[in-house]
Amino acid sequence: MKKNIFTFLGFAVFALALASCSVESGTEPGNDPEPVVTIYQYTTSSPYDPDCDVMLRFAANSQVEEAYYFAELTTEYESKLESLGEAAYAESVVSQGTKIEGLAAGSDVDVILEGLTNSYTITVAAVGGSKTTSSSVVFSGTGWEDVATGTYYFNALANGFGYTVLPDTETVLQQSTTDATAYRFKNVLDEGTHIFLNMMTDTGTDDAGDSFTFFRTPEAATPLTYGSYGTVYVSDYAYYVDDSSYATSGYGCYMYDEDKYCVLTVVYYVTAGYLVMGYDYFVPAS
Repeated sequence: MKKNIFTFLGFAVFALALASCSVESGTEPGNDPEPVVTIYQYTTSSPYDPDCDVMLRFAANSQVEEAYYFAELTTEYESKLESLGEAAYAESVVSQGTKIEGLAAGSDVDVILEGLTNSYTITVAAVGGSKTTSSSVVFSGTGWEDVATGTYYFNALANGFGYTVLPDTETVLQQSTTDATAYRFKNVLDEGTHIFLNMMTDTGTDDAGDSFTFFRTPEAATPLTYGSYGTVYVSDYAYYVDDSSYATSGYGCYMYDEDKYCVLTVVYYVTAGYLVMGYDYFVPAS
């Protein structure tokens, strides 16, 4: 299905209250009663994919001699924990898990886990003397499947500024493996920076009778800056004006059902206000 590309340009310290408290056993350095490793979870950045890769910081207290981590589907973790009990599950992490190399008493080590495309529970078992303790965190990742390859046209920017700001970019339209309404244009803004699409239930047809489905495009940071105003952001018009009624109007974004051709009514803006508004396009390869 071949379509014409139309363009338009429209401009429309808080204070912390400190309460006195008694010092609990194990809170002073070197006075910990048992080995404990605390897990801190951080969002990854390029070249990692924050949708399915996670950075974990394992921080050991003074009693830790060694520690192990193990990641598995949350459903499997819950089943094993119920069957084995907490103590036995911790021992299974020691025997089956990965040793955290370089982790010593009072230190921390960062580990990046990749490809977690579902809900995973990551458990760390801390060993010190005859004692073993465990703690866990949950990471809910998303996998993506390719739907269509094509070209993304930053048409709104080009028309708004009168010259090419971001070049036409080859990209892949992908659909989430865990949420059928979630799509993205992979790496379209920069390596590791995507434009996301949240499909709606509202549909329509064009003058030729071709059907399409509306979607929303939440805010994304582009690699651009604008003078002293800083980062340039992009979102659909409805998000920018905070009025969802525009999402299914002439200011909406929509995807054709037949070939995934997309029209995006977007606003490029900085925190101080908008810069340009117009149509961007995704044109599938024929």
